[in-house]
Amino acid sequence: MQNEMEHYILEGKEIKKCNSLMEWAEWFKNSENRIIKQDTINGVFISTIFLGIDHGYNGELILFETMIEKDGNQELTRYCTYDEAVQGHEEEKQKVINNKEDKI
Repeated sequence: MQNEMEHYILEGKEIKKCNSLMEWAEWFKNSENRIIKQDTINGVFISTIFLGIDHGYNGELILFETMIEKDGNQELTRYCTYDEAVQGHEEEKQKVINNKEDKI
């Protein structure tokens, strides 16, 4: 069983495990790299970010998240890789553009 939560930073598109909580906190505080993409289309806000803390519970490293917000309702989708997160963001964006955002 792991006693300590692991923290990660993003260098370009590459995930790097931090050596200390302070390294992660300093990066997280100062990095603009944690916001992957953001769009507002037809009143729907779509935001994809790097979380920096693993949100996986089945052994997969899940470090990215897309949030879709409309009229105060939110839906989250999480991803393992940078490329999956970008693809997921673009797919959600297309649903809104095509007026198929029935998920919220």
